[in-house]
Amino acid sequence: MSNNANASNNQETSKKEAVFPQPVYPGSMSNPFNGYYYYPTNMQPPKNNRDYVSKMRLQEADKIVPKQSGLPWSSIILKPNIVFETQDANEKVYVLVRAHWITNLGWFLRNLFMALLPFIVLSLLENFGIRIDISFISNKALTIVGLLYYSFIFTSIVSNFIDWYFDPFIVTDQRIMDYDYKPFGNYSVSEVSLQDIQDVKERSAGLLGDIFNYGNVYVYSASDASEMICKHVPSPTRVRDIITDLSNVAKTYKYDSV
Repeated sequence: MSNNANASNNQETSKKEAVFPQPVYPGSMSNPFNGYYYYPTNMQPPKNNRDYVSKMRLQEADKIVPKQSGLPWSSIILKPNIVFETQDANEKVYVLVRAHWITNLGWFLRNLFMALLPFIVLSLLENFGIRIDISFISNKALTIVGLLYYSFIFTSIVSNFIDWYFDPFIVTDQRIMDYDYKPFGNYSVSEVSLQDIQDVKERSAGLLGDIFNYGNVYVYSASDASEMICKHVPSPTRVRDIITDLSNVAKTYKYDSV
């Protein structure tokens, strides 16, 4: 009788041990389906879902833009080493785009012509034997006029360069930002989340754009049905593809779903 009782107790104990197995390794995690099991170090579940989404975004984005390229003054820079004011802790910049350098040729030639204009006029007057008496103007007054004239030209050059250099189109792993900077004035920034992008298109910028490989990139947002235009972008097909791929990654790994 006692042997039967001991056998039944042993069976109950073995059943309990089978249902509630003890952890094999210290610090192992509970498996809700079958007691305990061990997570290898590199397989530990993320402590924070947002951190996990950010990590996956960056991994996929690094596949889309694997290498850094471009100089600080280039029209297009991949993975630039820049930081902006509203940048998030885990946000990474992948593309910085400015208007193609050839678009600066107009204001450069215009200011060059204005700088050479006094010498051109003096040369023409001398060739045609025309003399203008300016002896009534002192050398000091001529110097002041010359300095004012060339200061306006210099200001125009600086203004146009700043307008080009500080008017970029920035693409991160989270959003697209379009800076509209007014030299010696204010600036505005418009942005679109990559998750909200509905479509990205490119359009030709005319014959000159076809020759020098630049065009316009249009980003359409699904949130407010608006469009963001990046004009005179170098390699517009490449820029369009990068934005589209980064948008697909952002839609796959959404922050608002965690």
